[in-house]
Amino acid sequence: MISKPTLVLDKSWVQGASTSDLAGAAMQYSLGFSEPLFYEILTSSPPEAIKCLRRLRSVESSVIVLPGVGGFLRIEIANARPVGPLEGHAISKDVVFNIKESDGELVLGARQIDLIERERVEREIVAPNLYAFLFRTLPSIFPSLADDVRGGQRDKLDGYEQTIANEPGLICGLLEASGKKYFPAASALNPEWFFYRRVQTLLLAGLEYVRAYGTLELEPMPTKLPNFILDLPYVTMGVVSGALATREKQLARWAKLLREDAAIVGI
Repeated sequence: MISKPTLVLDKSWVQGASTSDLAGAAMQYSLGFSEPLFYEILTSSPPEAIKCLRRLRSVESSVIVLPGVGGFLRIEIANARPVGPLEGHAISKDVVFNIKESDGELVLGARQIDLIERERVEREIVAPNLYAFLFRTLPSIFPSLADDVRGGQRDKLDGYEQTIANEPGLICGLLEASGKKYFPAASALNPEWFFYRRVQTLLLAGLEYVRAYGTLELEPMPTKLPNFILDLPYVTMGVVSGALATREKQLARWAKLLREDAAIVGI
């Protein structure tokens, strides 16, 4: 039996999807429900969380539960090779579908609480530190970036995006310059690696920050990162998998920029 490709779901798509939308997607794809999506659903209002989970239960047989960004990166570090098909690292569905309801509230167990805390650390500590490092490197990668911003020539950022998308040496060089000895060897990296795609999406978000706010200053770090940064895990996973379900045009654009053959559902 030929397995179906995995469609990575983001919150914007799940929130707006009808049961028929989910059923239609399930006919073509395995539905990738990731830890970041689970976190976003569980930390939304109880009525919204319950509604999303009930809809997903209608296609439970087609749902696969995926680790978060940190989980995939750790897999590549441990194995010293690309993560491969995301569905090969699926975790038990019980963490999602065995949640009970009581008086309009979700009753969370230890596994759900642990997942929420793990994703919170990823969002509030790990990702901002990595983002800050890469953001600080943007002027060295694109020396004229500051002048472009001051001169109001933000359209030039489109050209920089193409560089990020199409020059592997740039991504490999950045990972090598990080000095992190536990990272995969830069000489081995290529677009098949989750590490590689993660760096690309972070750099694209850095350029978008410059475009949106007109500044290269990121000190102090914002107490809450913009949504286009918090949503990057969906882009990274969607690019690696080759299919992304989103209603966010920016995320869809980035996915197609980084992988021309990526399927986009919802736009």
